[in-house]
Amino acid sequence: MVERLVRFDFAATASNWLRDQTNSRKLADALCDLVQPTLETVEDVEIRTFLEQLAVSQAEAVDIVAVVDRLIAAIVELDLDRTVLKQVLLWLRDWVSKNRDTIKIEFGRASRYTPGFIDTYVVNRFVDGVAHLLEDAAENPDHQVWGEVDRAIEELRLNMRTSPALKEQIAYNMRAALGGLARSGVTRTLWVEIKHYFVADLSDERSQIRSWMTRAFQRVGAAIADDQVVQQKLNAWQVASIETTLPRARPAIGRWVADIVKSWDTAQITDKLETEIGTDLQYIRLNGAIVGGLVGLALHAAG
Repeated sequence: MVERLVRFDFAATASNWLRDQTNSRKLADALCDLVQPTLETVEDVEIRTFLEQLAVSQAEAVDIVAVVDRLIAAIVELDLDRTVLKQVLLWLRDWVSKNRDTIKIEFGRASRYTPGFIDTYVVNRFVDGVAHLLEDAAENPDHQVWGEVDRAIEELRLNMRTSPALKEQIAYNMRAALGGLARSGVTRTLWVEIKHYFVADLSDERSQIRSWMTRAFQRVGAAIADDQVVQQKLNAWQVASIETTLPRARPAIGRWVADIVKSWDTAQITDKLETEIGTDLQYIRLNGAIVGGLVGLALHAAG
């Protein structure tokens, strides 16, 4: 049996089967049909408890400071820090410009002995200067503010790696935040929304989840067809699995076949024999009749 399985191209068969949209849809439907009853049997309280325990356990097991350091590195590499800070600077520019009158009032309270027109002149010049400074810093990538921001980020990352006190403070605050988030109503609300979305979508004939899974299975089939290395690994895995499990399952398979055969009555055995070797039996009967007839004729002639 193993020799036959070695010749069987499991990877190619699986690839061709998955690339067929009808087959991929059937597989997607079979998996999705398990999701809805599973979600309905799970209690929301159980999920909340699970999320709380997961958050606490993961927070204790993960090196949070290292995760934060890698996150900061990724943000800097993608220039997301500059993108966010640029928007903050432009927002400050607009805020200062829009609140010019409020600044004048506060300036007048602080400078009671100067004429109002002087306060207005000073405040206008001050607001215009600040707005121009903020806009120039936001729009000019070579502005000195960006160099200071980069140095501040590098200093923070260095302190995170070298300062035990800072590392402990960050780890403690992150664990407390994750634990508080898990115990808050946010997790319950999020779970209820996710559950409602899955149930509603999977109940719809135009389910986006089912369609996405169908396309995903088709892409898997196409990827297998295009990758010889993956095909070889899949076929090797199939053969290794059979070689490992077949000897262990052989006694159970033998008992299962024996039980089935024992349950057959005479009529069932006759029908199955006729189905499997009926043509051969008819041939044997015909040959027997012919040979018997010839023998009889020979004996009659000899007598």
